[in-house]
Amino acid sequence: MDNDAENQAILDATFTPQAGGRVVLSAMNLLWLLRNVEDLSGFDPQTHYMTTKERVLVEEGGEEELPLHERYYVFPGLRRDLERAGFRNVIGFGADAGRFSSRSINTESPQILLYALKPKA
Repeated sequence: MDNDAENQAILDATFTPQAGGRVVLSAMNLLWLLRNVEDLSGFDPQTHYMTTKERVLVEEGGEEELPLHERYYVFPGLRRDLERAGFRNVIGFGADAGRFSSRSINTESPQILLYALKPKA
């Protein structure tokens, strides 16, 4: 989303499952970005957005360059936002796209996988 208010509104809207419901989400890991990406010229430290361009294949067999605008996060901020939305027992794990496990969040994990619980009462 474009800003923290939009992020919080989405988290608040996810707080609709029945009591005892769970939410799982993933986010891009800021620690990984800062440790592993050499060219940070498109990174805004005020918003944690990284703006780059990515080449993609198009139908005609050619390539097109498209803008990419990604927000990066740290676990304490994500936990705070989920708790603000009413979730509890928020835990986070390090993750790679399509490869999720219970390993610790570190600078080698491009993503953070979060799990949270909606209290029963």
